[in-house]
Amino acid sequence: MRNTYREGDDGKLHYDWDVKLAANLQPGGDPEIDLWALWRAVSELPALVVRGAKSDVLSAETFAKMKATKPDLMQVEIPDTGHAPTLDEPVCRMALAALLAKAS
Repeated sequence: MRNTYREGDDGKLHYDWDVKLAANLQPGGDPEIDLWALWRAVSELPALVVRGAKSDVLSAETFAKMKATKPDLMQVEIPDTGHAPTLDEPVCRMALAALLAKAS
């Protein structure tokens, strides 16, 4: 929780992330974005996808399809976590270090 909120000068908690990121997930958001076209654009690049096991944004099926379409994809799933993991989890840090080593 401390990674997503901060205490303001008024003593209240305020979002510490861009809340506009969730706009397309709300009713009336852009329903016709082809995210698979964006995914195909990284097909030649080293990539890592981190999924919270309880995510209601990135489904287990989509996570598996991403791997099927890009066999060299590095994947990490964080148990008992929703969307999105903080990337501060030890397994995330190790995966990020491996990705950076692979990309250099």
